[in-house]
Amino acid sequence: MGVGVRRHPQRRVRQLAAAPAGATLSVLYLGVFPTALGFATWAFALARSTAGRTAAAIYLIPAIVVLLSWLLLNQVPRPLTCVGGALCLAGVAITRLRWRSLRVRVSAVSR
Repeated sequence: MGVGVRRHPQRRVRQLAAAPAGATLSVLYLGVFPTALGFATWAFALARSTAGRTAAAIYLIPAIVVLLSWLLLNQVPRPLTCVGGALCLAGVAITRLRWRSLRVRVSAVSR
């Protein structure tokens, strides 16, 4: 598509003009509102937590999507999907650990 846009931009404009209004509005809606919602949610989370913790929480999204698609759409996840989700959740759990307090407890036990 990138090459075609550079070679024939008028053709792309004609295609856009010929597209049904519902299709054009749907694409516009999907481009604007989910993006705005995502950035607003990100800003809300950053205002209440650190960037590292907020970024780590993003890894929960695949597991939530698998769960919701299973519950709402009746799409049973495959075993490899479950393994990937478990890895994402394990990664989030590891990043959320308080390593400093864990080190203090280990050093107190070793004395």
